[in-house]
Amino acid sequence: MSPFSYNNNSMSLLKKSLLLICFTVYALGLYKLVQIFVVRFPYFEWHAFPLPGEDSIPFLPLLVIFYGFAYIMPAWLTVVITREVRLRKIFTVYSLLTLIHMVFFILLPVKYVLRPDIIIDSVMSGFVDVLYTLDAPLNSFPSMHVSFAFVTYFFIAKYKPSLKRVFLMLALATSISTLFVKQHYILDVAGGFLLAAFINNMLIKKDIMEIT
Repeated sequence: MSPFSYNNNSMSLLKKSLLLICFTVYALGLYKLVQIFVVRFPYFEWHAFPLPGEDSIPFLPLLVIFYGFAYIMPAWLTVVITREVRLRKIFTVYSLLTLIHMVFFILLPVKYVLRPDIIIDSVMSGFVDVLYTLDAPLNSFPSMHVSFAFVTYFFIAKYKPSLKRVFLMLALATSISTLFVKQHYILDVAGGFLLAAFINNMLIKKDIMEIT
């Protein structure tokens, strides 16, 4: 039996909840620890990757709605995908993807320098202000929002192809929102997509961790 063998039946709601909670604690905890590390122990030079003219991209706080999709996409997968072997593979891949991002953030620290001064004149601008407060403009390349959004799409394309168009649109909307909410550079978005495509080709398309 494979060391990655799991129950091929549907996963219970309790198990799904525990899996999602464990991953959330792991991902957010590791992200914050790395952010603190690169600020307090700057072993590598900080970089900024704006392309010419990128500072002219308008700030559209309304798109924070789409930006927030990336935070709930893993939870969506626990709803539309039920088989335990698949869910465990999904969260193993998410965990590996998170770890790869942390390596990038430590070895290639990138700071986002195009954030505007927030004037809170709407609910959405208030949400962006909270986002800016909670998430410093660091750990920028490659974009985790983009990589997670597209890895989610790739899993949907494999396991629930009937929903792939919807999730492709959500992944694209999430990626575009990172530019207009002023959280990522264009190169961050490209890097996030390429990383997701690499994970798709190496792990998602193949039946690794799915042998029962």
